[in-house]
Amino acid sequence: FLIAFVGSVVFGITTKKDLKNGIMKRWYLKPDDSNVFFNPKKSTIAALLHFLTALMLYSYLIPISLYVSIEIVKVLQSHFINQDIEMYYEEADKPAHARTSNLNEELGQVDTILSDKTGTLTCNSMEFIKCSVAGTAYGRGITEVERAMAKRTGSPLPNGFVVGDEENEENVTETGSGIKGFNFKDDRIMNGNWVHEPHSDVIQKFFQLLAVCHTVIPEVDEE
Repeated sequence: FLIAFVGSVVFGITTKKDLKNGIMKRWYLKPDDSNVFFNPKKSTIAALLHFLTALMLYSYLIPISLYVSIEIVKVLQSHFINQDIEMYYEEADKPAHARTSNLNEELGQVDTILSDKTGTLTCNSMEFIKCSVAGTAYGRGITEVERAMAKRTGSPLPNGFVVGDEENEENVTETGSGIKGFNFKDDRIMNGNWVHEPHSDVIQKFFQLLAVCHTVIPEVDEE
């Protein structure tokens, strides 16, 4: 804006001085071919039109210092995001980590997220509580689905526990394993008792595949 304003004022003054005794000094500018944008007799209008023209031309020229200032602000915002205690995830002991500073200005603009990808927007926390081997169900634990269903219908839990009984829930928690995600409890399997089961070889292969393979695909012998 300042460049356009100064340029138009200088142009108007210079155009006014081109006239001397009604004759234009710079003959090579062809005063007879003057138009509304260059008319020594109407220097004010010519200056105004040149101001508007320069304003449109210079509007695309953004000072490089503005880009630098914006990038510095974004970097500082990323630093504050990493240090934000309200974005700290206590369970995993992980703070927020801004991998890029190009999306800072878009924070808070999202109000609806549509997604069918499990694990992207959820914690994707899975616990091993029950399993079925050779047609036999193992695992004395109570899943959250069973607990919610029993609470909704008012029916007792499969193992005789009562929903809302804090003492029984504490006992189940205490007897569980200390390994994160492993809440499996069954005396028929644990402590080496699986060798006495009718299908001990199948149980051994089941847990071996469970430990080795990320994805288990059962194969059925049609014969």
